[in-house]
Amino acid sequence: MIIKLHNWIYFLTSIMLIIKDLTVSGLGMVHVTIPNAIQSGRNAIMTCEYELENDDLYSVKWYKGKREFFRYTPKEIPSIKIFKLPGIRVDVDSSNAKFPEENPMIDDIKQYYSIGENLEANCTSNSSIPPAKLEWWINDMPIYNSEYAIQYDTIVDPVTNRETSILGLRLPLTNEHFYRGRVKLQCVAKIYDIYEKDVTKYIEEFYPQILANSDNGGVHFSFISDRDAAGKSDSSTTTVHRLTLILIFSVACYEIAKMFSC
Repeated sequence: MIIKLHNWIYFLTSIMLIIKDLTVSGLGMVHVTIPNAIQSGRNAIMTCEYELENDDLYSVKWYKGKREFFRYTPKEIPSIKIFKLPGIRVDVDSSNAKFPEENPMIDDIKQYYSIGENLEANCTSNSSIPPAKLEWWINDMPIYNSEYAIQYDTIVDPVTNRETSILGLRLPLTNEHFYRGRVKLQCVAKIYDIYEKDVTKYIEEFYPQILANSDNGGVHFSFISDRDAAGKSDSSTTTVHRLTLILIFSVACYEIAKMFSC
């Protein structure tokens, strides 16, 4: 659970948290995070993490001094109640966090790309309150440029009010993006400073390999990745060079075929 407050006063020293469980023995862990101080007019984010063993949560209450200002009772309708106090305004839409049940996902990408090709992808973080903030990272460097990172509107579930975040990417790939023939693409999902998950994909570079056809002297092109080439022995590299020489020799023979026989 998180509580987001507006127009909070300077110090947060008189806040007390009460969690009431159906049976006290079922409450495994309670961890509360509260900022020590915050500037007047700024937002304060307070978090409460709790673990229930085999029991259901009855209620979570937040107090300033002896006065309650927030109550969460999951079995009541509405589940959140706000009690007005001077200097406190609770952002209900951003309170009572529900984390995504799955890690973020990257889709719409291929395994191989060529230099100059656009890397287009979408990152999705499903069903959370509030919606997760998504970031693209390439080779461990963040992409903040809105020209490449495309922010889409969140999708709201009408039943649960959970929101799904989607961040697009359209990045022209250059030689600098490929390190040893590979690009590391990462999407990070965050909810304030209490939730962070990521997903990583690797894409590889295409480059042409020239092969000679022994039957008719024709030439065929195939594509392999730098990673594949790096795993081959030196003899494979020598073979590629030899095929290139055969190609050049064949072209030369074709040009002078009327005068000489190859």
